[in-house]
Amino acid sequence: MDIKKIRNILKYCTNEELRQVEALIPSLVTLNNSNIAGTGNQRYPRKEDRYKANLKGTLKRLSDIKPDERKEFSVNILDISRSGMRIGVKSDFVPSHIVQISFKGPNGKMKECLVEVVRIEKKSGQAEMPLELGCRSVDNEYVRRLTKNKKAAGMTESVLDQKGVLILIVGTDTAALERKFLSRTNTRNFNIRCVANIPDAIEKAKKLSANLAIFYQGTALLHVPELLAVIKSKPSGLATLAIIENDADRFPLLDAGIDECLTKQGYDSYLLKAMERTLLIHEGRRKRKSVLNRRALIFNFNKSNLNPLSIYLKDMDYSSLVISDLDIAQRCDPSQYDIVLADYGLENREGFKKLLSVFHNLPMVALCKDSNYEREQAMADGASKCLSESFDDEDVRTLLNYENMVMSAP
Repeated sequence: MDIKKIRNILKYCTNEELRQVEALIPSLVTLNNSNIAGTGNQRYPRKEDRYKANLKGTLKRLSDIKPDERKEFSVNILDISRSGMRIGVKSDFVPSHIVQISFKGPNGKMKECLVEVVRIEKKSGQAEMPLELGCRSVDNEYVRRLTKNKKAAGMTESVLDQKGVLILIVGTDTAALERKFLSRTNTRNFNIRCVANIPDAIEKAKKLSANLAIFYQGTALLHVPELLAVIKSKPSGLATLAIIENDADRFPLLDAGIDECLTKQGYDSYLLKAMERTLLIHEGRRKRKSVLNRRALIFNFNKSNLNPLSIYLKDMDYSSLVISDLDIAQRCDPSQYDIVLADYGLENREGFKKLLSVFHNLPMVALCKDSNYEREQAMADGASKCLSESFDDEDVRTLLNYENMVMSAP
């Protein structure tokens, strides 16, 4: 299951659709539990339909490109599904994390798709195209974030090329893991320490000013919330990378504060890239520390605790709380928040005014329908800014940048 795709779908749902989703979730959980119980506590995920193909196409590298390196390659698409594809390429292919595949579909129309290369295998008996690439579909937003993180770090050379990078490998069987690690990174001058458990690793990171901690049993962290709480006490300069069993574990760990995740299937091919990406992401977040400390309160008059706005805010490093009970919102401490975003409509003007009386010292953003009259009424009732229900990420980013400038003004 791709949690990221579900998030993206929820971003564009109306409030009515979100209420329907919220009402549907308990019945789905109950059905899933009964299915598990009926199969001896074993869950067999439905396999995705994959279609065999023999389509010629072109691969264009979009990341990890060095000067004078080849960017385009001919490929043969072996099979395709909604979430990815399997392609063959010649042995002179230069590994790249993100690529664009162009091919002519059965209807004769040219198609283009962005994919992430998650597996590279050499296949015997394939003389023309001996390399097989396993690719996962990604969207423009995913690629934009990767680019944004690298720019935010402000680094033109690889952070891994800097001398004295101290790396902690956290997990059991550390001796064997260290040998594996060194065999893959023998050209780098790393300072590597192995630590058996997370509490000791955090203490050692504080004493030694470590740069990166790699949690080899990353998936196990999801089953022990106490360890995630310990990780949150890490020093601010420590980046964190978790090695996970499958992609479904990625987003819960990212939500818990881990900087980046890498599946065990991609360990051999992408360890160094994942380490570099982790350090870049962490450095970018440190440079945005003033924004990271900001909190937003979102109020829904529609009695739903789901709001796509909270997803946008999280992507922009805001923590947010969604409330649908007016009495609870009025008891909130205004000093704990930096901005309030509340539904606004002619039917709930009085409730909006009550919120405004509590949070009168904070920017109050009215979430309006696409109506000029309603926006004018919201401003007349005291809203500092309006945001239409059909907002996108650029609208939210522009709004937050404006409010940050206002709040930081002398």
